[in-house]
Amino acid sequence: MGIKILRQGLPILGYLKIGANYPKNVKRGAPYRFDHIEVTGRERDDDDNLIPNLETMQALVDQGLPTCGGCARSKKLGFPDGLPTKVGIFIQHNDLELAFPNRLAWYQGRSNICHGDGETAMRRAPSTKQKVRGKEVTILGDFAPHGPCGPACPQFQDRSCKPNGKLRFSLAADLRIGGSMEFKTTSWASIANIEASLKDIKQTTGGLVAWIALWFEIVEEHVQPKDGSAPQKAFIVRVSPAVKGGPEALIAQATEVLRVRGDFVQEMRQLEATIDRRAVWDETDEDAGAIVGEFYSPPGEAAGEDTAAQASEGAETSARPGSSDGDRSPPPQEGADEFATDQEIEILTAKSYAQAEMHERESEAFDGTINYESRDAHAGAIRKAAKHVLGLDDAGNKIPSAAVASMMRAVGSAVINADGKVEIPDGGAF
Repeated sequence: MGIKILRQGLPILGYLKIGANYPKNVKRGAPYRFDHIEVTGRERDDDDNLIPNLETMQALVDQGLPTCGGCARSKKLGFPDGLPTKVGIFIQHNDLELAFPNRLAWYQGRSNICHGDGETAMRRAPSTKQKVRGKEVTILGDFAPHGPCGPACPQFQDRSCKPNGKLRFSLAADLRIGGSMEFKTTSWASIANIEASLKDIKQTTGGLVAWIALWFEIVEEHVQPKDGSAPQKAFIVRVSPAVKGGPEALIAQATEVLRVRGDFVQEMRQLEATIDRRAVWDETDEDAGAIVGEFYSPPGEAAGEDTAAQASEGAETSARPGSSDGDRSPPPQEGADEFATDQEIEILTAKSYAQAEMHERESEAFDGTINYESRDAHAGAIRKAAKHVLGLDDAGNKIPSAAVASMMRAVGSAVINADGKVEIPDGGAF
């Protein structure tokens, strides 16, 4: 009959990584990012880094995939010509809550203290001290509903609460039964990109994303800091269909997947219905400690993710020096609460890029490859149109706090009219 409480989905076999911790003898709290993708197992070395799976990485290199060209780290690992910046994957679940769960999360020590979706949250009650076998131990409180969650929360404002995303999949070069690979990120831009892409694929195929051939890639972008200093490099993650030819080719592939794997896909959907969605966030102390060590800085230390500078409004993300993936901007300054925070601007900017990509994929001219230059310009046009509709000054990057929610709605509703112009419903075309 089986133990019903065991239904927690597929175990994690290994990870894709785009960053690592510094050696323990180097006094830098934040991890550093790669310009390529590495594959690891679950075991860690003395510096608490996951150990690379050299055999699988060699299989990827042998496929002739695009590489970083041979950076110092890839040469150290034995790959003088570089490691891939793009790898093939298959999503195993149609339910995106299982394929790409994401949430806001605040950690203290090795424990998750609060998590939510930006509107509602669950937070632990204050811990208590109790004596167990003569020793005083800390007992964590139970989770209970908490608010506010999102921009009004102090932990969100000071960046101790961060977005967390887990993409789960099979690696095309190393298909294994009975488990998943995982990519973790705290990047607003990467999370927005991945979720928008997977939703768009499901919409195009009529609901299927499982076992569609996809590309997982890191893309370098240059962003202009708000202080006017030199542009900085940013690395963000994208997921896109591997098939070329636009929506028709993607639909044809989905039809073939159903022809070959129809019974399996149906069984997977039945299994998905039995999985407790909360189980995807079950964490041991070791799991939580690894997340905190890689993505959350100790108080007073700088931590970094995608870039070394604040992005301008036209850039996809902003971040802080040196970490493996994600973004961090300075907390709002006292007295500056009349304008949107840097983090709100980041979310809004990422949303405009996701909306622009959706428009490009829906275009009849779409050939399966995103033109990022035209997408960037289109995203800027969406933001400009939204500002115009709301009567906001298009000069500069400041947006009144009171207008952020309206901007989000306007950007999310943007469409392309018959003349090829951006149109905000009930607001005109631009």
